[in-house]
Amino acid sequence: MRKNFLLILIFVAAFLLRFIGTNPGYNQYHPDEGISYSAAVSMIKDGNLDPLRYDYPSVVPLTNYIFFKYLFVPIGWGKYYLTHLGDIFVGLVHIPIVKLEAQRILQVFIFGNREINALFWGRYITALFSLGSVLAVYFLAKKLFSKNIGLLAAFFLAVNFRAVLNSHIGLPDTYNAFFLLLSLIFSYRIVEKPSVKNYLLSGIFLGLSFSTKYQIFAVFPFLTSHIYSSLYNKKNLFSRKIVLAGLTTIAVFILLNPYFWLHIENAVDILSYVSKKYAMGKMKLMTYPFYYFYHIDYGPLLSISVVIGLFYSLKKFCRQSLFLLAELIPFFFIMIYFSGGGFYVRNFITITPILMIFAAVFIGSFLGVIKNKSFLKYLSPLIIFGVVFITLKNSVISSYYYTKQWTYDEILNQSSKILPKGSLVASHPFDPLPDYVVRTEFERSVSYSLAEFREEKADYALVNMDWASDDFYGWMLKVFPDSLQYWQKPISIMQNTFSGAAMEEMMDYVMADAFKPWQAPDAALFLIKIPYFQDVKYKQLSTIELNQEFSVKPGFVYRVSGLISSDEFVVKNKRSAYIRIDFYSKAVDGKEVRVGSSVSARYYGSGRQNLELLAVAPGNSVSAKIILGVYLDDLESYSLTRLAMQVSKEKYTLGENYLKLNFKQYQDLLYPYSDGNL
Repeated sequence: MRKNFLLILIFVAAFLLRFIGTNPGYNQYHPDEGISYSAAVSMIKDGNLDPLRYDYPSVVPLTNYIFFKYLFVPIGWGKYYLTHLGDIFVGLVHIPIVKLEAQRILQVFIFGNREINALFWGRYITALFSLGSVLAVYFLAKKLFSKNIGLLAAFFLAVNFRAVLNSHIGLPDTYNAFFLLLSLIFSYRIVEKPSVKNYLLSGIFLGLSFSTKYQIFAVFPFLTSHIYSSLYNKKNLFSRKIVLAGLTTIAVFILLNPYFWLHIENAVDILSYVSKKYAMGKMKLMTYPFYYFYHIDYGPLLSISVVIGLFYSLKKFCRQSLFLLAELIPFFFIMIYFSGGGFYVRNFITITPILMIFAAVFIGSFLGVIKNKSFLKYLSPLIIFGVVFITLKNSVISSYYYTKQWTYDEILNQSSKILPKGSLVASHPFDPLPDYVVRTEFERSVSYSLAEFREEKADYALVNMDWASDDFYGWMLKVFPDSLQYWQKPISIMQNTFSGAAMEEMMDYVMADAFKPWQAPDAALFLIKIPYFQDVKYKQLSTIELNQEFSVKPGFVYRVSGLISSDEFVVKNKRSAYIRIDFYSKAVDGKEVRVGSSVSARYYGSGRQNLELLAVAPGNSVSAKIILGVYLDDLESYSLTRLAMQVSKEKYTLGENYLKLNFKQYQDLLYPYSDGNL
């Protein structure tokens, strides 16, 4: 233990970050978790090993099945018997339990309501495999380079934000990273000793890696090792050993995925859909993942260390570097150029351990240079923690806030105390509301703003940022060279859209909220009370024009109206043109700063229609402008006439107990860093 004290500390830190917050953790509604815990439950209940979906191979559900059947379910039965000892003694529970009763107990008591217990089991297993990756990257880096580089790589992975975040959710990416690392370890053994045993083991772990996700990237490091070993030892490239490894890989995949072959037509259809979803054959460079590494997942210093470490390693450790690059180059080619897979940044959890090795090579070499430089040697811990500060901070925040109650439960508790019986609430049909309220649409194309909710006569709206933020991902999908302008998240551009203005206007009228920081993604829910300004009395202002600046009084209500017409009929689910008022303050340097906006309902139908907006001028506003905007349409097909504005005779005071949210509290929930911040 003394020899491995640092590794033990790293392991403990990794354990705490991964298991703290696993329960309650992320909410229970991630659709891709069906491939882990839900598939394993089906296997146990159906008495076969069919995962029931074939967009992923079988290693993940089989792993969960093994843990469930031979660990968690027996523990569940033991707990049941212990808690029902009294019933057993008095004969209320008969031993052995009859089959139908045993099935009921298994479903209700052991798996839990809606299989909630199994959900947590699956997440514990995911956290365990994430922990295993920390050890695996240590052994790989130690084998390739040195023990010190192995320790640094393990520490960098232990505190990595995405590795920690996804250890709380039962998705395949964490397993994929683990089995890839094992495959790399055994593939490199061919370089050290090209024996039949090592080729056989390489084939086994290649098969396991390919059976975790349909990705063949691990084949290239294996072939690199084989080619190097063959050339170095002057052996035939097409030896029996390479054939043995290939046949072993194929055999492992066939044996682990029997239902893939039994349902081959269904599997091919699903994989074809996934291929289209990932835009395979895109052949355009996506730079967004590098933005995500630099700003979110690794941070600037660690990202720079990865790049420098890669080039330094190529120069000093060419063989080892080419081995790792044989994995990285095909992976990045597919994810950021050949397809749009780079949009889903959780895909990069798979290769993050390898990138951490390159960072460790640079940092380890740098620390080796300064270790004999008088007082500089004492700075080593500060340098290491400085390099990982951003990713470590995000990891700690993620794990800490995942110990908190699920936001779905929290908002339901709060809204039950606020909403009167029979209230009309605009909401997504799957979002939590008391069963005594009436729902109306909350849909981007139909009803998405305070003015449109007023059209529906809604009393409240329940904002779920998972749905409300759907319009704010376009910048992530931009390709080179246009993508270079988005090295910073374009918040101001997104605010200047109908969706941005509508959502930010809504956030001034929050009655209850339930959300976590973006580092701990969960449903971010806000209950909005729709303001109608019914008792406000107005006076007419002089004629105004579009895009013309005019003075405003903070706290006064402004009612703007105009007649909009279109050249063509517009169906309701494609409504588009709207009026918007933007409020400005004066910055110290005299430049205008937009401090708030309000939008009308969007036009649909035909002929001239009156659109109206109601807005309270923010407390720091001094001027405003009115513009005509469109949502996903052509502005030239619309015209605006009879633009008029009224202002309240008195300053308006909110009569409700609204929460005072500032923009920073919900900014990164409305404008995410990645798909659902996941």
